Amino acid sequence: MANRDLPRRGSRQANALSALLSLGGKASVHTLYRIGGKSISRLNFDVIVIEQLVFYGLVKKIEGEVELTEAGRVHLGVAKPVEAYVGKVPEPRVGIGFRPLRARSPMVIREGAFDYRDIPSVMAGHRIPYRP
Repeated sequence: MANRDLPRRGSRQANALSALLSLGGKASVHTLYRIGGKSISRLNFDVIVIEQLVFYGLVKKIEGEVELTEAGRVHLGVAKPVEAYVGKVPEPRVGIGFRPLRARSPMVIREGAFDYRDIPSVMAGHRIPYRP
């Protein structure tokens, strides 16, 4: 379809197409006539506006209702609504179990390393021995 065949901006057809988009993409012919066709008769509105939009493939007319097609959305510059991505709930991570940090034998601890355990702590005025 050549660009010269499409309704020009500001024409009755383009105004009806914009009104149809603002109504949600689907409306009755009478509703569209009430919005933008008061300067012409209802019969002329059907012939001049609706039939030309159907001929261009920008709308579909089904039993007195007009629905905006994908070509009409493209002509108006409206993209398809993008569905929001709903991700999966992350599962808990599963490890392979405990592994020691060193593969060798445990470190040799020198004498006197745990002497701090013999010094009691003071809590609320009472001496408390170390509890492992």
